[in-house]
Amino acid sequence: MFKPLSLSASVLVAVFFLSSCGDGHNDHGHSHDANKEAAHGHEHHESSHEHSAESGVQLNDGARWSANAETTSGIANMNALIADFADWENTEACSELNASLEEEFTGIFKNCTMTGEAHNQLHNYLIPMKDLLKRMQSEEVEEREEAGKKLVHHLGTYQQFFE
Repeated sequence: MFKPLSLSASVLVAVFFLSSCGDGHNDHGHSHDANKEAAHGHEHHESSHEHSAESGVQLNDGARWSANAETTSGIANMNALIADFADWENTEACSELNASLEEEFTGIFKNCTMTGEAHNQLHNYLIPMKDLLKRMQSEEVEEREEAGKKLVHHLGTYQQFFE
């Protein structure tokens, strides 16, 4: 069953993701306060934003955020890799799938050029995926399959928040 991250684990995950975007320099024209973001679940409490309860992603005053082409392509590639996967009992096939998904996921961060609030919201969208990818490496078939199905669903929400 899904286990929520502790606050300290959330802070570590947030620090990792927030510091790994782009060329390795955390210079996107804004500062990150990982402790504050983790403590507040990455949510801004403004009534003009709609958000996903699963990831904390919010719309831009009801509109989708502009994403760079590499991010959109990476998400599409991840979706294509997992959308029709059904061989959850095959540990080797799952491992190969996970390696391919991780490569795309890493590429999204490596090629990130987004800045400002759009960048923050992208991280809100991406953070839950890291746990799902980890859970897909489980020895338990049911855990792998459940995480995979949740990842498929999560990837399917990308277009609701980004264009």
